[in-house]
Amino acid sequence: MKRKILSILIAFMFVFASCYIKKEDVNAANNYSAYVPNGSETSLDDKEVIFNGYSWYLIADNSTAANAGTVTLLMDGFVYSPCVYSLDGKDYNGSVIATNLSEQMNGRFASVADVMVAVDLADVGVPGAKLWLLSETEASALPLNVRKEIHDGWLRTCAGGKAKYVKDDGTIGSEAKNANLHFIRPACKLDLSKVAFYTNPKNNKKTFVLKPEEVKAVETQISALKSADKITTADKDAIEAARKAYDSLTDEQKAMVDATIYKKLTDAEDALKNADKKDDKKDDKKSDQKGSSNNSKSTGGNSSNTGSKSSKYKNEWVDGKWYNADGSQTYKGTMKWKNNSKGWWIEDSAGWYPQNQWQKIDGKYYYFDESGYMAADEWRDGCWLGSDGAWDDTYKMTWKSDSKGWWIEDKTGWYPQNQWQKIDGNWYYFKGDGYMATSQYINGWWVDSNGVCQ
Repeated sequence: MKRKILSILIAFMFVFASCYIKKEDVNAANNYSAYVPNGSETSLDDKEVIFNGYSWYLIADNSTAANAGTVTLLMDGFVYSPCVYSLDGKDYNGSVIATNLSEQMNGRFASVADVMVAVDLADVGVPGAKLWLLSETEASALPLNVRKEIHDGWLRTCAGGKAKYVKDDGTIGSEAKNANLHFIRPACKLDLSKVAFYTNPKNNKKTFVLKPEEVKAVETQISALKSADKITTADKDAIEAARKAYDSLTDEQKAMVDATIYKKLTDAEDALKNADKKDDKKDDKKSDQKGSSNNSKSTGGNSSNTGSKSSKYKNEWVDGKWYNADGSQTYKGTMKWKNNSKGWWIEDSAGWYPQNQWQKIDGKYYYFDESGYMAADEWRDGCWLGSDGAWDDTYKMTWKSDSKGWWIEDKTGWYPQNQWQKIDGNWYYFKGDGYMATSQYINGWWVDSNGVCQ
């Protein structure tokens, strides 16, 4: 299929700036729980996450927010070659297994120990464990496909002088503690306030990492900003400094910035833009004019001069002047284009600007979003808006669906593949077969059950 190269390039450039996971709007448990296997999967490859260089399965989500609470991981692999459970018949506490895991905490896991939560294993008398084996009860509660993945792995439960382990078929068996060799496949619990969960661009895997100092510094700087409802033009320097600090991060580091904190920056920028507009207004009548127009110039403006000469222009701006539906030019206000670091908008001399609506300007149609900014490089009402914001009537898009899912297609038969598309203000991802992705992470961004990037 042919590709709309401009849309691909623009979407790739702007997806990180425009699409972010709104963690305060989406239950964090849903974000992490997307990686918890439910037993229906034919393959668990998409469920694997990375921590400290190892592959793990997320087996318990106890998050209370995206950056609060805990998650429990189970290693899809092993930290040692197969070994016996115990040489002298000891149970878990004092076994070869427990000794090996303690050595790991002083070795390969020493650098990440601070983010690992200490767990008391009351059933075996081990306090404060940060790496441990599952009990028979815990393993039995896992879906069968997960148990099969951790086959031939020891469990911490002992009974009748034997130790429990997971068989190849996922069932639980017993072995003499010193008779056979099995793998050590440990579990651990992570403190979500101390880690970032992002897509590593080097392997495209979802990864838990310690949050870098540079990221922490940017989060602190953004957090220090005033709330959006208290922003004035006096806060401009602080907001621009926070934006500069964020933009100085690498793409990988940006993906680690807490989305709730990043949204505070974008909300502050929106509030600053509106504060700038208010300062530009020259008289106290502007709000009345804005209200009487009901956010649309299609009413014919505010003047009662109906004797103005008619023209060929109707319901549109031409050279900064508004023409009514009958072609008359009765509105005395004039319109200008304005811009700031976030985008372009139009504003008339009374301070009015369009929101959530189309405007015809000098013969071209433009759409202005809820904040008043001109939309560009996206679909609106099925119409493609180019990089200059003008409607390109070459393309007309419609949503389509079948038993496999939803996709979009334009009138030429083209549909997006392996790319993001912005549609009516929301970002969607379309997979290699053209179908819209749902309820999964794509390039580090969560798309919900409706396909909307959160």
